[in-house]
Amino acid sequence: METAEQEIFGIIQDYCGLEVNDAHRAFVCQYIKSRCSALNLSVGEYRNRVLSTEKELALLINEAAINETYFFREEQQFDYLKDNFFKRLHTEPLVIWSAACSTGEEAISLLAMTVSCGLDAHVYATDIDTAALSILEKGLYATNSFRADGRKYLPLLDAVGKRKDGLFEFSAGRRGNLHQFFFNLNGTEPLPFAPGTVDLIFLRNVFIYFDAGRRNQIMRRISSVLKKNGLLFLSVNEVAGVECSSDIPLLKENAGNVYFFRKVDTEEKKLYMERTRPASVEGSGAVRAQGFNAGRKAAAVPEPRSPGERNFSGIRQVRAEHVIMPSAQDDAPDGISLGAPAVTEPESGSAGHEALTGIEGLFSQAFSILGTEDSSDRLQALVGSFRFLPQQSEFKLYLQALAALERGDSQSAVRFFEKSLYANPGLWPAKFRLGTLYAKSGRKHDAEKTMRECANLLKDYLKQDKICYNFMVEQFSPAYFLALCENFLTEKNSF
Repeated sequence: METAEQEIFGIIQDYCGLEVNDAHRAFVCQYIKSRCSALNLSVGEYRNRVLSTEKELALLINEAAINETYFFREEQQFDYLKDNFFKRLHTEPLVIWSAACSTGEEAISLLAMTVSCGLDAHVYATDIDTAALSILEKGLYATNSFRADGRKYLPLLDAVGKRKDGLFEFSAGRRGNLHQFFFNLNGTEPLPFAPGTVDLIFLRNVFIYFDAGRRNQIMRRISSVLKKNGLLFLSVNEVAGVECSSDIPLLKENAGNVYFFRKVDTEEKKLYMERTRPASVEGSGAVRAQGFNAGRKAAAVPEPRSPGERNFSGIRQVRAEHVIMPSAQDDAPDGISLGAPAVTEPESGSAGHEALTGIEGLFSQAFSILGTEDSSDRLQALVGSFRFLPQQSEFKLYLQALAALERGDSQSAVRFFEKSLYANPGLWPAKFRLGTLYAKSGRKHDAEKTMRECANLLKDYLKQDKICYNFMVEQFSPAYFLALCENFLTEKNSF
């Protein structure tokens, strides 16, 4: 690729944080080529025009933005809002922010849901794509805005507009409750809300295009405007890979298969970090064993301190299901030997238990590094300092793949995940990661094949009630990843 084109992609990322991946890059390159032809400019001259002309930059950003959305997308999240979150609210009007609203279906869905629940709400819809915002301004939607996912809630649209012949027109009478405007989440301008004034934020299908540093930066900013116990929703395909640094007052939680972040105060975040701090890999065996046993149960969410606070007693703070013995042999296909035979949990203080808590502690430390400054180098150093047993090569390769992802080297990550699966074909966390990387790079056939294999591995894993790899996916259950695989396959290579 020409240097000028590389600089143009750098301009896009610097401005809005969007990392144009391999599958979308060719499309944007074609736009650059056609725009250069229309303006009779070289690529270098076009780059200079983008830098100097606000309108040209806006047109480029509009092309780079990915606007795949539809009404009541990921309906299980709307199930949770209707059946749980909205029932616990005690103050009105609600303030809801659709922070990457695209063409507006998400914002209208949120408004329709609040109306159906008898709530007064103001929904604020923002995006960096001015062309997408103009579609919301017109309020007219065709068949592509309706999918099988979300179908059960489509009748709610009747309260905020008219449906006819497969089209939907947003009602002018509801415009007072829906406010739309341009806003760049990656910019430096002040947030459009005062601190602690927003009940609910939807920021879905955005972070998959951001690196870990930008994700933390944005989450730090937007968490400041959430009310205590306010919620942040990401999409189901990105929430597994997003963690908060310790200074961000958000806790990842779940209710069933619905995952979200909840705003907490400094003290609650501090207590959570103390409860979940990983045991040191270099610490004594006794200390590691104590940390391992102490972490077996998920910490309960504190009960509300006053009648006015929302009751979240039905929600758990998400923690890993801790492993009994991380044995590659457990999941190895018949006839393949991958190391020492599986053993039952040793007594506390034994050499076997010390090795066990060491590998689990290693992964816990690795997860605490992800998304921090110099994360790739720190993760690589951590892996280099750990003494892996010969039968643990797949774990080392898996962590090396995570380090590659942290430095933005997806090709190396693919190779490491592939090698980890060569060492242990049953390592479903690596299979899932590899499938998502294939999908992101446009390798649709490989992605579908890998996700199908991962789903089959997980079905067998769950059927046999195994837990030997749960520690590798930190805060999520195997059933959650099976749901993601099946969703990917049924939605035709899309989460």
